[in-house]
Amino acid sequence: MHFNGRLNAQVESDIVGYQTLELTSGLNLLAVNFDNIAENATIQDVVQGDFVTGERLLFYSPTSGYTTYTYQTTVFTDETYTNIHDGAAWATGAGILATEVVNSGSAFWIDVKSDKSVTIAGKVKLSDQKIECRTGTNLVAVAFPISVDLNKDLQITGAVVGDQIMTYSPINGYTTYTYQSTLFTDNTYTSLYNGAGWGDKAGIVAKELIPAGSAFWVVAKGNLSIDVASPIK
Repeated sequence: MHFNGRLNAQVESDIVGYQTLELTSGLNLLAVNFDNIAENATIQDVVQGDFVTGERLLFYSPTSGYTTYTYQTTVFTDETYTNIHDGAAWATGAGILATEVVNSGSAFWIDVKSDKSVTIAGKVKLSDQKIECRTGTNLVAVAFPISVDLNKDLQITGAVVGDQIMTYSPINGYTTYTYQSTLFTDNTYTSLYNGAGWGDKAGIVAKELIPAGSAFWVVAKGNLSIDVASPIK
């Protein structure tokens, strides 16, 4: 098995790996870059760290909006409120153990009270990935622990001029790139980029790499799909 130079994770065997990501106090936008180790693994299994009461996970759906889980010390296993979960865990607002399944390519916000590390663990995905985006706002992530060049690594079908990709950093906030028919390679404006692509508001082709472990927003005028080739050969 071969990993190309972009792979950014610790791999313990041919199939199992993990990432340790450094979080900044407040909101951080994260991605799950691995398949589940076990069938139907939940956020309790995949997202690991030294969490404290009141920290939050926020999952977004274009159809239903946000679902929020908080880290709680007393958590019940189900709505009968007869059995208490063994130890602190992520839970719903009603104090019920969160059982949301997270797969490779899942994306979410994590809101922490102090700087800390979080570990995302799972199986290294071997097959290529296809991301389907609906008209409107989509929160998406690449399914591999790699840094991503928007124009080289994302093969997009259905993008039109004016579609947007938005990246987020706790330090710098949002950076927006739009799909443009004419782009320049740099701010000398002497060389045109070869074809349409993602660029900044000045018309310069995007050079930012989305770090491994980070998610991003796609704001689309119509349905589109994103193909990402596996870096593992």
